[in-house]
Amino acid sequence: MSVAILVPVLDRPHRIEPLLANIAATTPEPHEVVFATSDNATIEECNRLGAWQSIDDGDTWPNRINRLFRETDDDFVFLCADDVLFHPGWLAPLLEAQGDIDMIGGVTVPADLHNPYGTLALVSRSYIAHFGGCVNEPGVVLHSGYEHCWSETELFETAKSRARHRYVPESVVEHLHYSTGRSNALPNDATYAKGDPTMWSGGELFVQRRRLWMR
Repeated sequence: MSVAILVPVLDRPHRIEPLLANIAATTPEPHEVVFATSDNATIEECNRLGAWQSIDDGDTWPNRINRLFRETDDDFVFLCADDVLFHPGWLAPLLEAQGDIDMIGGVTVPADLHNPYGTLALVSRSYIAHFGGCVNEPGVVLHSGYEHCWSETELFETAKSRARHRYVPESVVEHLHYSTGRSNALPNDATYAKGDPTMWSGGELFVQRRRLWMR
C-alpha cells in the first residue's frame, strides 16, 4: 500500500517547506509527495529541498491533479493543495474507510474544519481504473471543464451515486483558506484571487452536468 499526495502549487514557494515538514510529522504510513509547479520561485524551492515536482505552465487544479495522477502509480492518491494543515492520524481512518467499501475502494473525504462536505479526498487508483472519477471519462479523476471550484464536488457526488463515497470526520486535513477567519489561516493573495471567481462558473457547470450521475 502506498499513497501519493498530489499538490498543485501556484506562486507560493513559501508553502513548500512547512507543508513537507507537516506531512512528514503526521504521516508515518508509506507515502510520497508530488508537486505540480510552474513559477520559477516555486521550482527553485522544490529543487533546493529535493522535492519531487512536475513542471507545467500553471494549468488548472483539475488538470494538474489528473496529470499528477497519470505520472504516479501508487495505490491511492490524496488530492491536496498547498493551503492545508494535516492533523496527526489523518491517513489511517481514510484508508480504513477505503477498505470498508470493498477491494476497489472509492473516495474517502476528511474533515477540513471549514466545508461541512469536505474539500480534499483520498482516491483509490483501482476506483479510477474501474469507473473513473467522472461519468463517461475512464481513467480521469476530475472533469477538466472546471477551472477550480466544484470539480471535487462532482467527484464526490459521482462516487455517492455509486455508493463509493465516505465522509470520515475522524480524519482532519484543515483548510487554511483566508475566508475561515481562523488565526492560522493564510492571507488572501493572488492565487486565491484567481481561484475564487470560479465558484460561480463552476457551479453553473456542475448543475449542467448533474444529470450524468443522477439518472
